[in-house]
Amino acid sequence: MAAVSAIGVVFASMAAYGFSVLLKPLSLEFGWSRETTSTAYSWFTLASALAAPMVGPLLDRSGPLRVALPCMIANGLGIALLSTMTASPARLYLLYSVLGLAVIGSSPLAFSRTVSTWFDARRGSALALVIAGGAVGSMVHPPVIDALVRMAGWRTACLIMGAVVVGVGVPLVALFVRERQAGAGSSPVETSGATMAAAVRSRTFWTLIVVVAVAAIAFNGVVVHIVSLLTDRGVASGRAAIALSVMGAAGLSGR
Repeated sequence: MAAVSAIGVVFASMAAYGFSVLLKPLSLEFGWSRETTSTAYSWFTLASALAAPMVGPLLDRSGPLRVALPCMIANGLGIALLSTMTASPARLYLLYSVLGLAVIGSSPLAFSRTVSTWFDARRGSALALVIAGGAVGSMVHPPVIDALVRMAGWRTACLIMGAVVVGVGVPLVALFVRERQAGAGSSPVETSGATMAAAVRSRTFWTLIVVVAVAAIAFNGVVVHIVSLLTDRGVASGRAAIALSVMGAAGLSGR
């Protein structure tokens, strides 16, 4: 279950880690500045941040599968729709905002809920495996997407990426991701832990939020711009994409 959930996270991470590769082609295609183009990623992350507090209770009420599947489908369709992009930054921002909403529903947030019902003694290891799916995605997506862009152009690359999410990721999740049920009933197994009210009064909770937020600011700033920065300095796009993959490999070892 943890391994399949990790695969789901790999597909969910495609939009985020593919953006670094697409940043420069989009800027050149439409004559946008890097600031204008990269603002789309800000809308992407902002939408995810705003949606997360709503997705959590929805996962508790409806179960991860009913949330993750529609979100994965929306994720794949959203990536494919990038191929129809016109010279309108507002359209780019709207599309990435929708992608941000879709991605959070098929992120480790959703799959960790599933895995937590199956593991008790080794829950930390199982959750680490799920979160490692994002690191695997950051290793695989940049060089593959860069190769697609060089061979077929960024529009065709987006179509292929979206088709892979819908055609491969969605069936895998639909077939194999399940919450453990409580006995013969239909209710999922309850996991132990503090209530939401107790959590928001906890110093540990807010310490974690601050630490994760600071780390995310640094990490996302690098992820978005590193490929463009390196290619501006004469590095081949394939090697620049591999530099992003090296970051993913370091993240994988840590997780």
